[in-house]
Amino acid sequence: MARLTDRELDAVLKAKTFGTPLATQLIVAEAKRLQAEAIRDSLRSLARVLGLQALLRVVRRELVCRRTRLALSQLDEATLRDIGLPRGEIAAQARRCAQAQVPTR
Repeated sequence: MARLTDRELDAVLKAKTFGTPLATQLIVAEAKRLQAEAIRDSLRSLARVLGLQALLRVVRRELVCRRTRLALSQLDEATLRDIGLPRGEIAAQARRCAQAQVPTR
């Protein structure tokens, strides 16, 4: 759980004493931040339970593979030769790149 910074804590204590608008704004901002953090954590837990994280990794990996394959296929023969990649190996290289960029776990 998140903690208040020293400055925010001072503002909260002053707000209790003096009721300043700045302290009230800080309290509201902190409450919104904590709420967003709790929602994010809940969604991550739900995604983990439903197995959505694995599905998202597969989708991300496929997107990276497609983009890489498209970029490599647009290169001319001389450029492919310079980087040592035969045109027939583009798909396999794209899969390797996607695996490296989006690991299984």
